[in-house]
Amino acid sequence: MKKIILHTIFLLSCVQLYAQYWTQQHYNVENGLPDNYTFAIEKFQDELYIATDGGLTTFDGVDFKIHHRKEVRYPVCLVNKNDSILYISSWLDGIIAKQKQEFTNVYAERVNRALQYQDKVLFYNVYQRNAFLTFNKEYVVDTLVSENYTNRNRRIAIDIDAIYIAEGQTIKTYDWNGNQQTPFPYQPTAPVEAIRSINSLLFFGDQHGNLTWISKKNPEQKQSYHFKNSYTIQHIEPYKKQQIIVQFKHRAEYSSLCIVTFSDDFSKIVNTECILTIKYGISDIFVDDNIIYVASYGNGIYKLFPSLFKSYQKNDYQIPVPKFCYENDAGNMVFATENVSYTLQEDNTFTPQKNKFRLNTIFEFQNERYFSSHEGLYNSKLEEISGCRANNFLYAAEKDTIFYSKYWLSRFHRGEREDLFCIQYNRKAKKINTGIFTNNTIHIGTQAGIRKFSKSGADTWAEEIDTVLQQTFAQRVVRKLLKHKNQIIITTPYEAFTYKENAVSTLQFTDKNIYINDTFVDSDDRIYIASNKGLWILTDDFTYHFNTKNGTNSDNIYSFYQDSKGIVWITTGNGIMEFNPQRLQVMEAPKIDIHQTTIKDDQVHIQFKNSTQYFAEDVLFEYNINNSEWRKRNLQQLHMSNLKPGTYSVSFRGKHLNSNWSAPVTTTFTIAPKWYQLTVIKIFIFIVIVLLLLGFLWFRLRVIKRRNAILSNEIDRRIFLEHKVEHLREEVARDFHDEIGNKIASVIGLSNNLKHSEKITSPKVDKITSLSKEIYHTAKDFVWSLNPKNNNIESLCKYLRDYGENFFDLFDEIDFLYQEIDIFPIDISYTKSRNIILAYKEILANIIKHSQATKVTFKAYLYENTFTIQIQDNGIGIEAAISDNGNGLKNIQKRMEMIDAEMSIEKSDGVCYTFVLDVEEELIKYIES
Repeated sequence: MKKIILHTIFLLSCVQLYAQYWTQQHYNVENGLPDNYTFAIEKFQDELYIATDGGLTTFDGVDFKIHHRKEVRYPVCLVNKNDSILYISSWLDGIIAKQKQEFTNVYAERVNRALQYQDKVLFYNVYQRNAFLTFNKEYVVDTLVSENYTNRNRRIAIDIDAIYIAEGQTIKTYDWNGNQQTPFPYQPTAPVEAIRSINSLLFFGDQHGNLTWISKKNPEQKQSYHFKNSYTIQHIEPYKKQQIIVQFKHRAEYSSLCIVTFSDDFSKIVNTECILTIKYGISDIFVDDNIIYVASYGNGIYKLFPSLFKSYQKNDYQIPVPKFCYENDAGNMVFATENVSYTLQEDNTFTPQKNKFRLNTIFEFQNERYFSSHEGLYNSKLEEISGCRANNFLYAAEKDTIFYSKYWLSRFHRGEREDLFCIQYNRKAKKINTGIFTNNTIHIGTQAGIRKFSKSGADTWAEEIDTVLQQTFAQRVVRKLLKHKNQIIITTPYEAFTYKENAVSTLQFTDKNIYINDTFVDSDDRIYIASNKGLWILTDDFTYHFNTKNGTNSDNIYSFYQDSKGIVWITTGNGIMEFNPQRLQVMEAPKIDIHQTTIKDDQVHIQFKNSTQYFAEDVLFEYNINNSEWRKRNLQQLHMSNLKPGTYSVSFRGKHLNSNWSAPVTTTFTIAPKWYQLTVIKIFIFIVIVLLLLGFLWFRLRVIKRRNAILSNEIDRRIFLEHKVEHLREEVARDFHDEIGNKIASVIGLSNNLKHSEKITSPKVDKITSLSKEIYHTAKDFVWSLNPKNNNIESLCKYLRDYGENFFDLFDEIDFLYQEIDIFPIDISYTKSRNIILAYKEILANIIKHSQATKVTFKAYLYENTFTIQIQDNGIGIEAAISDNGNGLKNIQKRMEMIDAEMSIEKSDGVCYTFVLDVEEELIKYIES
């Protein structure tokens, strides 16, 4: 039986020693966060980015800074692509790529969730979960998998090879080309709420608190674990080797995180530890080395990291900052204020209970606990033993006890009370803060120095003058006196001293910005100092300083208490902390040794060892090659392949929690070159490659030269033909004008002479005259357009003006007005000129037929790169022209489309026809000429 008890005590001490403490730091709008609603956290180029409802924010560990409010609106998701591009999913702007200081929108639709596995990324909308996006070969966001319907209950996971979609009792599988594969052979018994691929395993979490993990290569290897509290498993995140983070959703919107540790072969779970519980939903979990960042809906972010301290923050546990603490008879810690006591239970909850009386202080003397109030003194059973108030006992013997309170140092001797020191009798004396009994001497610390009392041979106590103490601490507040080995520790508000053999030495601090609240000596003679800037722990070999930057939940440290298990309980401005002094060993840097170096061809395998007694699994490793940058390493081995010939030096170092990095250990080796790596062979290969390149370039130059010669000949031939065509057009126009035009003019003249001289009034003669005139004008127009000298805007405008004047001279009731603005002889093609003329004639004909106008205005002008023509009449409109049977406007529209001109018709005081022709290229040629 005795062996069993001893073995149990040993196991409990091991569990206590190796339990992992966590520090929790909470940041919200009061700390500078722009909004308490946070959606995603990602590290990009050594900066921590946070997607909040108030914008994209960076955090340097102390301050928050908002970035790019205009470019990024309502960010909800972040993806770091190889530390070169940060992809930001915005609720308003789709997916935005941030590269350096440039922002590019790469996808316009809403997405608010992204999964990343190495270089694979999958985007989707959690409110639909029917379209899953990724980057295609051109690095453009494109749809990879598309489901036929929306289902918000789909759960998705990815790895380097596949995409897993849990829906109902089926686990669909797709490859990264979007092709559906054979479903994963697992049928869950409850709805899947979380799925995650980690290395070779696929993890599932359901609504009833069941965690299942299955080998992807051998699905028959399946393990399950049921958590005691059947909360919904909402998310699974990889952490360290053999560890994952499981997020639970409780009732009433509570959420918690649990660290789950597996055996080496993942056959079972060996430990579960809850590290966070909050009354808010969790939106994202981000792991950066050992640090865990948690984004929440409505309560900012949380930073969790392994620490030497376990924190009980007052807001999270709904407790005030206690004034007193002690260990009760059941082994539970009790934290008390003057009126209420809070008992810490095994499940890390606090049970409040109202005190029977108002507490003044709690102290222990000779293994007994005493409670003091303003009315009296009570024992551990809360039974009154005296009506006198006492702060502590200093000395006790048979029928002789010495104690002190704020106002007196008193002695009970043989049933009578004697005041050794009382400020009521001495107006100059100050209140008593502390006292100590050592070597038959009592020292008390007051608001104005230290007083010393010694016992005389006549069994009396009398004050003794200590010149050293009086001179050193005259008129100085003494807060605490403690025994430490063979010396006394004296604490003032700003400094701590040691007193030994009538000599006073400074122990810690000379900075008056530091205010000391308490000092304490534990069972192993470590000295603890509580201040407004953290706490110090002094050992024989090292001085440790802790504050909010490396583990404490507050910089204001108030008091200490050590329980029977050796745990030190620390009261802070933000609650309570639990500290195991054995953990101080992890503050020392681990020792790293090279175990073995194996070289084979161009490959090297190096094994190194870490010799540390406690928490070896928490040691971080880094290595560098040839004094390059340090790189992280999780395993205690390094394999390098495809090494170039030469001499290499590889260094390793380690870091244990809050310790410094260890001194690097280095191994050196040489890689011999292979035959094809010899310098002579390399020179020969280089010469061959150069000769081949020169031959190829010579061949290509000949081909290009021959091709250029052919192109040059073709260009010359076409230029010659164009000039020949222009000469031919001039000649045809001239001959046509001279031959056909003159003969048509003769026919018109003869018909007129016949009509007037012979006085013949035949309609046939009038018809001949009319047709001859029409043929003449048509031939004249044809000759004008055929002449290449008329293919410019200036000649075109003159032609349109002459035609309009001649046309409307036939109608006395219509006035024709013409206006030109900034017209230059800019060349245009025959096709454009011809189509403009025909459209112009069609419009004039429509005006005569349908508008009943009395005035027509023609306006032509050049503005910037456009040539504009406007024909305005004051008629009744164009209803007749655009009737179902009319094709006039349709023909005009088609002609404008043929020459890439814009046409518009406006009804305002008649009808205004507008042609706009882009002449940018023609204008450039005109300016250059």
